[in-house]
Amino acid sequence: MIVSTVSPASPDSIFNLLGKFHSSPVKDEPQVYQKTLKLHEKENTTEKKGDGKRSYLYWGFTKQIDPNDKPALKALSLILSEKIVFDIREKQGMAYRMSAGINLIEDKAAFYIRMGTRPQNVDILLPQYPDFFKMKILESVTEADLEKSVNMYLGRMMFRRLSSINQAYYLAHSLYFHGDIAYEKEFFEKLKNVKLDEVKKAAKKYMK
Repeated sequence: MIVSTVSPASPDSIFNLLGKFHSSPVKDEPQVYQKTLKLHEKENTTEKKGDGKRSYLYWGFTKQIDPNDKPALKALSLILSEKIVFDIREKQGMAYRMSAGINLIEDKAAFYIRMGTRPQNVDILLPQYPDFFKMKILESVTEADLEKSVNMYLGRMMFRRLSSINQAYYLAHSLYFHGDIAYEKEFFEKLKNVKLDEVKKAAKKYMK
């Protein structure tokens, strides 16, 4: 368990206060919650019938990755998200709410598109999805485009951390899930320094 404290008091006084609380370990205490991704050996299609007037689609694929490629893959995810969402939602008008990009968990990555649309759009959209994850989508991307995407993302992350309460939460989050209180800060710094050639190299390595 991690207790995050925000206070004008000194760290020593807070430690003296909280240090008085002791307890025995909980029997059969669960391990730290860890998300994971499953690697699929073959394509799998699942269809479930619904009663509404909308169809909900999830398309994607998972890949084993080198954890050192995570900053470049995160930058690639930001670019893919912008391009895919703009194409499907803005240009084609086939979605209202959707998300796309790369979900990074430990040494695996899920390249995905998730959205809701009208049933009549399903057969139009599904054949398009694979092309969004090919090298061609990066042909027009410049260093300036990459810098803009990364800065917008980092700006959102910094905005969430303006309050001291949120700062305490995210520091504890880094420690709990990554075992390093500075993990998030160091990752953002690496992301800020990613170059376009690194993004393209990662794309060529992992995309279909």
